[in-house]
Amino acid sequence: MKKIVSAAIVASVMAGSLFAADAKITLNARSHYTPYEKSFVKDNSTAENDTQKISQFAKSSDAMDIEINNDYAGAHIGLALNGGEGTVAVDTKYYGWMNFGNAKVTAGVFESVFTKRQNTTINEEGLTDDGNIKNYGLSKILAITTGAGATNASGASFMVDANNIGANCGDRVWSGIFDYTFADVAGGKLLLKAAIVDSVTAAGKSGKNEATNAYRTDTTDDTTTTVGTGFAFDAALQREDFSVEGMVRTSGYYNIATGVYFTASKLIPDTTAVLGFTYGSQSKKNDGKALAGTTAVNGAYNAYAIDWRFVNKSIDKVTLVLNGKYESLTAKTDDAKAETGLYVVGEIGYALSDLIDLGFDAGIYMCDLDDEDKSDKGENYFQIRPSVGIKAGKGAKITAALNYKQLLNTGDIADTATTEIRKISVPVIFRVKM
Repeated sequence: MKKIVSAAIVASVMAGSLFAADAKITLNARSHYTPYEKSFVKDNSTAENDTQKISQFAKSSDAMDIEINNDYAGAHIGLALNGGEGTVAVDTKYYGWMNFGNAKVTAGVFESVFTKRQNTTINEEGLTDDGNIKNYGLSKILAITTGAGATNASGASFMVDANNIGANCGDRVWSGIFDYTFADVAGGKLLLKAAIVDSVTAAGKSGKNEATNAYRTDTTDDTTTTVGTGFAFDAALQREDFSVEGMVRTSGYYNIATGVYFTASKLIPDTTAVLGFTYGSQSKKNDGKALAGTTAVNGAYNAYAIDWRFVNKSIDKVTLVLNGKYESLTAKTDDAKAETGLYVVGEIGYALSDLIDLGFDAGIYMCDLDDEDKSDKGENYFQIRPSVGIKAGKGAKITAALNYKQLLNTGDIADTATTEIRKISVPVIFRVKM
């Protein structure tokens, strides 16, 4: 009996401590189902090259976030159910923070983004929310043919999602961030931020690997110097009518990235517009030498990206979205020519009623805009995605879409190749967010 009473007392004390702070629990249960999918290649005469998949369970992603905070500190943990495996694991969000007046210190694995990405989509998984277009800085789809062949911008991966200070090479990693807010500057707030960021491996996980240009080891006759941490600095002025952000970061291996991002919320009525410019450079140190444990060769590049985003809600129940990115990457080798890409994605969203949302997305992806290699192997493509979303209530929605993707430059693809030149699919997404 005494043990039961003691346990009850301990439980009461723990519960009292918990509820002395503000506790918030959110749940995002999302499942994907693809009842129809069909792919085509150049030669549609064989069954192997003309496949149809019925009742295909594509993937699932469930997440629960728990956050507890008070006036001076807080902690956040994200729990995720791995798709299809039925195992619960800690998600890539696990962090805590402390407040010291206008100063704040945050440490853990999380995202730290000031300029909003404006990747608005009325229904689930719209094209404007696709990973190829939503982040500022370089994309992961630029068709690079310098060096050892197409590398999907891995040579300048430190510029992917460049203004996400809590990430490295586009992947969330452990970060320690100090920020300070000046409350009254130029009619708004001035935010200053300094960060240390962990390195990443080629697979995108925290670790020590030179292949992603995020880690450095210098060896001389007598000394080995190892650098496994990146640094970032960010300053932003935030006002009601506009905000401007400037950042500089280095993620290791002789690279540096800078960026300026401008957001206007009242210059055009009912429109939020973002214009961003990101520039990065990587030196030629160790160029031409294979990295330890890999076959990769550290390259040297100059690269930049221009992002623009527009969200307009001037028409009742209609949302217009236009996202674009132009990017250029030039290897620091003799007579190297720039590899360029241009991507434009848009959406028209219409709230038909309180229960039904209609969307139409379209995008063109010129992943090899310059065609310096004079090769037509399907680097460029377009995609359309009409969709309908049916809501049971706030945060509960079922979305059905029709996806169509078509490669544009296929002249050098052999008729007997298995390269997928177009694809039709019907994804259904079930989502409950509470």
